[in-house]
Amino acid sequence: MGIASELLKLDDVKVYSNGLIVFKKSGSEVCGKKIIKVSNIITSINDLSEQEVLKYLKTYFNSLNLGFPVEVRAIFKPLDKERVVSELNKKIQNLLITIDVNPSNVKAKTDLDRLVKFKDRIVRHGIQPYDVLAYYVVEACSGSEEDVIKLLNTRASLLMKTLESLGVMTNELKGVEGRALLQMFFRGHTYGLYDLLIRLLRWRYSLRIASPLLAVFNPHIISMRTKFDLRSAGIYLGFNILTSEDVYWNVEKCLNPHVLVVGPSGIGKTETLITVLVRMCSTYSTKVFVVDVKNEYRDRLLRRGHEVGVVNLGVEVGLGINHLMRLIPKSFRATYLTEMVSDSMLLGSDKEVTATLYRVFSEALEFVEDNYSNFWGVIKDVVSSVDDEYVQYRLMRMVNTVESLDRGTPLINAVSGSGPITIVNMSNISMLGVDYLNLSMSVFFNTIQLLYMSNVSENHVPKVQVVVDEAWQFLLHKVPLLLKLLKLGRGYGVSIALATQSLYDLGGLSKEYIENAGLLIALPSPDMMYWKDLSKYMRVSYDEIRDYSLLLGKGDALIRILPDPRPIPLRLDHEV
Repeated sequence: MGIASELLKLDDVKVYSNGLIVFKKSGSEVCGKKIIKVSNIITSINDLSEQEVLKYLKTYFNSLNLGFPVEVRAIFKPLDKERVVSELNKKIQNLLITIDVNPSNVKAKTDLDRLVKFKDRIVRHGIQPYDVLAYYVVEACSGSEEDVIKLLNTRASLLMKTLESLGVMTNELKGVEGRALLQMFFRGHTYGLYDLLIRLLRWRYSLRIASPLLAVFNPHIISMRTKFDLRSAGIYLGFNILTSEDVYWNVEKCLNPHVLVVGPSGIGKTETLITVLVRMCSTYSTKVFVVDVKNEYRDRLLRRGHEVGVVNLGVEVGLGINHLMRLIPKSFRATYLTEMVSDSMLLGSDKEVTATLYRVFSEALEFVEDNYSNFWGVIKDVVSSVDDEYVQYRLMRMVNTVESLDRGTPLINAVSGSGPITIVNMSNISMLGVDYLNLSMSVFFNTIQLLYMSNVSENHVPKVQVVVDEAWQFLLHKVPLLLKLLKLGRGYGVSIALATQSLYDLGGLSKEYIENAGLLIALPSPDMMYWKDLSKYMRVSYDEIRDYSLLLGKGDALIRILPDPRPIPLRLDHEV
């Protein structure tokens, strides 16, 4: 910027092609102005309540208080009401046909509702529709032209980012449009330029407005081309607190299908997970499994009116390890079984016991071949032949533990024949001790892997979602398995949903999981350190951290949808 071909010189004025003008004000002082154009508005406050309108207007005008002058300029073009209504009727008719064909199309229903309200404002309330070209202008003065240009670009960039957080999308001007506007707005060179501008633009970039709130450029847009495909379709989450825009999680466009809910105790992590899992099931027909160690999900889901299946592990359903072995190649069965049991029983440091366990499984599996009817009896016989009495005692105790959990309907049969939402109730096992729960979690996740990760998914919609809540703590001994599910989940159609009170509670998993969580939901906390930790994984400024720690309350959240690092302040909708 600054070479002669990009300039239009008018006496002591330089007009750049990107909407920037520099001129001498008095003496040696150099001043300048820069225009940025409103290209799209993704928000609508036309349907807000009076209190919500006031809240938005306060946020909107506060956003313009950036410590430097900001001007708003616009060109209005009145529209023929009858022609606009005719256009609306055609769009409404097309949407009605779409909904008739696909009654579950939430986006079509939302668009229809907005278009009907837009039409009512014109027909019933007599509001005049306009096409509007809207611009914002920043100003700066300094001792040199170079400093002025640098300052203008910095201020324009800050304003653009601020407006974007309110749903007002802007960009820099280019070419003749920028020069014409600068001369028309600031230098009085209006002869012929207005008509020239209209001919150049032909109102292609205008915004269609029919609202008494015209002054803040908050229209209801008929043919809105939202660029935010990550949050414009899919699972409905709630509405943007600042802009009132409905926010969705588009799992198909998202980088990964995994969910992480973070928040202090009692803030609503479980309710948030329930909302996500129910909508995941209804929106994408995803089969959902909920690992429940507290026996709390069944009643909560029933209170919301949802039918659920329950697998009571350790009661009528057993681990079914012998049935699981049939899905594993023979050459890997001994290793697979040894790792699953030894990791759960925390034997990694006792190499002698682990090595003997491997030999026991190898010999037993060779003896039973594919007849697993007396699988544990054969293993006990082999353990009885171990020479070292201490090792024999440890192994026999371990085998008895595993055998006691293996009785009943095999878990793999219960999982494969389950309904849309199934609760895997491990509350009975959790009362037996951590070793039992570790083993049950390990077997369950290995079952999911064997059943649902044998073939690559044809699309990015999850075939199955596993909601773990805070029970992930019993999987920390299986970090490699969890990492495999995280990194390959999108390709195989498996989604994992966790909840935690702190990012660092995840230990060695924290960085990997946060970076692979397609949807990160941060529930509010007054703790500043909590928000500072989150700011490492979201694009949040210090001022925003301060605001969120004070303003967000129960029922609100800050969400991040990968690969976009910019967070969205959200009022969650739990009405499912």
